[in-house]
Amino acid sequence: MRSISTTATTTVQADTGATRTLLAACQTVEATDLGAFYMNQQGYATFLSRTDVITLSGGTPTTFSDTGAVGTIKYQKVSFDLSDFGLINKATVTRTGGTAQTVNAVNSQDIYFTHAINRSIIAQTDTQALDQALMIIASRQEVGADLRMESLTIDAADGADSARVVAALDLDVFSPITVIQTLEGGTVTSDSVITGVSYDITPNSFFTTFTTAQPFASGFVLDSSVDGLLDEDSLAY
Repeated sequence: MRSISTTATTTVQADTGATRTLLAACQTVEATDLGAFYMNQQGYATFLSRTDVITLSGGTPTTFSDTGAVGTIKYQKVSFDLSDFGLINKATVTRTGGTAQTVNAVNSQDIYFTHAINRSIIAQTDTQALDQALMIIASRQEVGADLRMESLTIDAADGADSARVVAALDLDVFSPITVIQTLEGGTVTSDSVITGVSYDITPNSFFTTFTTAQPFASGFVLDSSVDGLLDEDSLAY
C-alpha cells in the first residue's frame, strides 16, 4: 500500500536509529528533498521527489471558470487567502552536522518586513542546504503581493458536463489548474497547484474541493505555459 518515487534527487545521511514515529521519519525525508509525502485517494502512502513535484506542477493545467465558457470547466465556488501567511523572504536550512545556510530576499523584506522560516534536514552537504534555502526564497518571496487562491469546489453530481465529473475524480495533488473569475472590472486569472483533495458526498450531492498553494519546490519546465516563462520562473537545483 505504498507508491514511492525512486527519482534520485537527494542522497540523505545514514539513519540515526533514533526513536520517533514512522510519520516523522517520512516527513524528515520529505523536508530534506523538498518533496511530498501524503496518502492518495486510494489510501496508498505516496512519496514524490522534488523532481516529480516540479514536473507535475509544470504540466498542462486544467482550466476552470465561473461561466463554464468553451474550453473551461464550471466551478461552484472559490475562496482566496488575503494574508501574508505564505510569504517567506528569509530562509535558514541546517543539515545534521552542518552549518546553517541562510538566504535573505532584501527587496522583499523592505516591502513586507521579515517573514522567516527555519528547516532542519539530513542532506549530505551544506551546498544542498543552501540550494534548498535559495529555492524556497525563489518560490515564496513575492507570494504575498498577489491575490492567492485557497480552494476551489466543483459539483461532481451534475452530469451535464462530463469533463467536470472527470476532473473531480481524476485531478490529484500537484495537478496544475487555471481559474478564471469574472468581476465587474474584468476577468481575473489565477494559476495554482492542487495540494489537497476532499469530498462531500450525500445521497443527493457530490462536491469535490481542491485546496491550493504554491509548493516550495518550483523550477523552470520547458514548454510549460505555467512554469516555463522567461524572466519569471526560476531554475531548480
